[in-house]
Amino acid sequence: MKCVLDSDILQEAIRVVMRLSPPITGNVTLESDGKLLKLHSVAELSRCTVLLPCEVTGKAFFAVPTEALRDATKGRKEIELFYDKTLLKLKAGRYSTSLITLDAIEIETDEKVEGQEWEVTVEQMTWLKTAVAAVALKPTANMTAFMPVSVRLTPKSAFVSCYDNNRMSFTSTKEITGNLDVTLPLDTLTAVLDTFNKVACTMKVTASSLIVKNPILDVVLALPATDEDSAISTEMVREKALSASSTDGLSVEVEKKAVTAFMDNARSVATKERSELMVKTEKGKITLTVKTTNGTSRVALKAAVKTEAEFKVDYEFFDEIVRKCPDALSFKFVDDQHAFIMIRTTTARSLIALNQES
Repeated sequence: MKCVLDSDILQEAIRVVMRLSPPITGNVTLESDGKLLKLHSVAELSRCTVLLPCEVTGKAFFAVPTEALRDATKGRKEIELFYDKTLLKLKAGRYSTSLITLDAIEIETDEKVEGQEWEVTVEQMTWLKTAVAAVALKPTANMTAFMPVSVRLTPKSAFVSCYDNNRMSFTSTKEITGNLDVTLPLDTLTAVLDTFNKVACTMKVTASSLIVKNPILDVVLALPATDEDSAISTEMVREKALSASSTDGLSVEVEKKAVTAFMDNARSVATKERSELMVKTEKGKITLTVKTTNGTSRVALKAAVKTEAEFKVDYEFFDEIVRKCPDALSFKFVDDQHAFIMIRTTTARSLIALNQES
């Protein structure tokens, strides 16, 4: 095998496979059929293939340590690769390196696996990347196996939501339309969108995996097992979002900067247990309190509110959403039982379940 390859392209290919499918053996595979050169990486639960654009002669199929290949080609413009028996020889001008190669493992393909398939355009992928970043929520340790994101594109609109049993964040638009309905782990979808940003692709979801491909890149990512009995469907999430958005309730508006300053200060009394934020509203005023075994932190702030109300909410849930808000923090109760509050962030809306008295 012999070829001349742009080093930047190879470096980017290595970065992509390390993000999506870091090799379990520490080695990546180079494969040439005499016409095309491909870089393969196989992890425990995923695999990734990148087509390297170059003219290649000769057939070859071998593995090489990932970090060695990355370091040996870094900083070069064009580099010549020549595979000879058990050595991969690299040359660029007066520079040369020889790397020991290893036997490669055959790559299994998933082309015959049944699943629902969608064509996703550049415009849709670009919007999805922005939308998923806007709704992304931090997973709660020991409370959920993974943080799901539901995406639904219809001929009329697009809807994206990230959620668990205690909160959800969502955004929608009528400017993006299509045909896509899928729920994936947040980390998985984010990695795919970061990699396929601004490029069209085919997305296929099988019973156990997500397959995303275009002419250059082919990725297979295993999906986590879910308990179907306790799973929250996309339709349930969408109905809750629509209901919350259309419901009138007690509304509160307060300066975001003042709230975040207090949230920072309140960490001074935090313990290993998750803190609870107590909120009390009066006409023209809102009082925030965090009380733990380490002490009490409290602040009274001017606010646009006319009705008295009291509620308690998870400190970390509230803090995460507040940081995404514009200069004015605005929230409202979304049902008669005061079970949720809805907060408008810069490009999305979020629901947080309130702590109920035991």
